[in-house]
Amino acid sequence: MTETQFGAIVFLLAGAVLVAAGVPLLLGRVRPNPWYGCRSERTLSDEALWYRANRALGRGLVIVGAVGSIAATLIYFLLAGTANDVWVIALLVWFVGGVLFAARLGWSQR
Repeated sequence: MTETQFGAIVFLLAGAVLVAAGVPLLLGRVRPNPWYGCRSERTLSDEALWYRANRALGRGLVIVGAVGSIAATLIYFLLAGTANDVWVIALLVWFVGGVLFAARLGWSQR
């Protein structure tokens, strides 16, 4: 397995994990709990706020994960055989920045 293949697989899986984590939040299927979701004293004490904040967080995670997975796949096929330092850094920035942005979306609902 080449470094390019490995990088593409890692980012494809990272995107899939974000989508899988975001969908239940987006659909409002996660009840208030201390482990998963946008948790704070306010969201845990106000059920309507919990669902609103977690829908926003879930939407952000799904978008970041889907776009990141698509980008990783396209980059792999378009740049196969080229040096992967630049696109690995770009995807890493996308995922880290995107998760932080999604978290901000959830927290902004408070």
